[in-house]
Amino acid sequence: MKKLTLTMAGVAAMTLAGSAAADVSITLDGFTAAGSQFSMIDGTLSGSIDTAVGDFMLDAEGQNWTWCSDLTVMIANADLSELYMQIGGYSNYGAAHRFTWSQGDSGATGTAGGGTIDIGGIDVSGYHIWIGNGYGSGGDGVWSGQIDLLGSVAVPAPGALALLGLAGLAGRRRRR
Repeated sequence: MKKLTLTMAGVAAMTLAGSAAADVSITLDGFTAAGSQFSMIDGTLSGSIDTAVGDFMLDAEGQNWTWCSDLTVMIANADLSELYMQIGGYSNYGAAHRFTWSQGDSGATGTAGGGTIDIGGIDVSGYHIWIGNGYGSGGDGVWSGQIDLLGSVAVPAPGALALLGLAGLAGRRRRR
């Protein structure tokens, strides 16, 4: 198995929207990664993934044979030593579950990538989301768009947890 490089360099903008009970959306805006470079998105997953939906594009010509479909979501532990699920990417990193995008097999600027993948309700509780370039020998790729992980997956947002805490305090105070 090839060693994955952990990096935050080259991330133009990346946001994650999560709720306490449903889907996870990853929005990319000029996300840049070279081959085997992955960046972790804060939060721990809970529940299962039923479907992955990708709608993204390659913003600049992929370097060293990087294609649009090399954009990869890796579900793994916090130090990337246990690879549980790989969605996208040409290189096989040895994840227990591996899926590929149906669109995006070109490195030309403007290539659309993604598609809909039936994941089948695989439990991902306790793992983290990593995003990166899944072509081990690839050069820089620059992507924009969105990836949705649908099902009962949740990454509790800090704001949502704070609101739950305040609601609990208010409820406690009201009972007295």
